[in-house]
Parts: sequence; C-alpha cells; structure tokens
Amino acid sequence: MRAYRMSWHEVLATDFKLFWLLNKQINRLLAEEDKRAMMVMAAAQGGELAVDVQKQLSEELGQVVVEKASLDLDAWENLKSLGAGRGR
Repeated sequence: MRAYRMSWHEVLATDFKLFWLLNKQINRLLAEEDKRAMMVMAAAQGGELAVDVQKQLSEELGQVVVEKASLDLDAWENLKSLGAGRGR
C-alpha cells in the first residue's frame, strides 16, 4: 500500500468513493517519482532512451492546474451581516 502511503487496514477502512478517486491518481504519482529517478539516471548516463522514457513519464504525469482562490466581497459582507445579530 506504498502508493497510498497508508497501511493495509487504513486502505480497507477508506470510503469506497475516496478509494477509487485515489486509485485513479496512483499512476500519476508513481510517474512523478519515476521521472525524478529518471532525471538522475539520465544526468549520470545520458542517451536517447532516457529522453524517450522521460517524455513518456511526463505524458503520464499530465499537467497539474492550480487556481488562485478569489474572495467574493459581496458574499463576505452578507456572511458578516448574518453573524452581526448574534453578538459575541
């Protein structure tokens, strides 16, 4: 259960939907580890095969998209007004 970074019992106790969501990510996570190891080996040995394998792992890794969170000021003011009557 190394790919999950969990013990066998923890994996068995995982929610069914969460388990399959994590399962879909295993190849991507392992590709990231393999790519890092490949870069070290390629730097030491070079060669065209290393470039091909690294490209394949990059494709499997995919592209991670990170979005910046934005604050909806109208919603924030509305939330504050809801709590204003409670008095702290």
